[in-house]
Amino acid sequence: LRGEVPHRLRKDRRLKRLAASAAQSAVFNDVVRRRIESETTHTALLGDRLNRTTERGQLVVTAENQEPAQTELDAGELAVTGPMVGPKMFDVYEEALEIEEAALTQFELSREQFATLRKLTPGTRRDLFARFLEPPSVRASEHGIQIGFSLPSGSYATVVLAELIKLDFSSRDAP
Repeated sequence: LRGEVPHRLRKDRRLKRLAASAAQSAVFNDVVRRRIESETTHTALLGDRLNRTTERGQLVVTAENQEPAQTELDAGELAVTGPMVGPKMFDVYEEALEIEEAALTQFELSREQFATLRKLTPGTRRDLFARFLEPPSVRASEHGIQIGFSLPSGSYATVVLAELIKLDFSSRDAP
């Protein structure tokens, strides 16, 4: 998305899509990291865009609705969202925007760069955390333990397992 673009990448739509998706994921993951570090993963920040978990729709957090939004978030009726940057993505404001802009800056990216790739990365907002579709199960087996769970589409089982064993995928030593 920035700097000299190799000729092959300019011509190969699949590689271009892969590069753009990787950039989107990097920004999203950095927003998650920043929210974890600031202990705001389950906090309704001013300007946040929250997804309703029991019905379709979103809520933008304002000074007027912040307290009831936090109550709904605590009850699991709302979920904090993060950016899959692109021109169709709904914006956030104030405190939430500061976090997302810092993540873009971390990678020397801008919303305008993603806008030039509108067909490859239209943009959306995703919940920061996925909820299990059914309660997970754990049972002993002759080889160790067996863990069973179901996740929504777009979620990664490897991330759940890494969280369980506290594996850091950002480390160069990770498998």
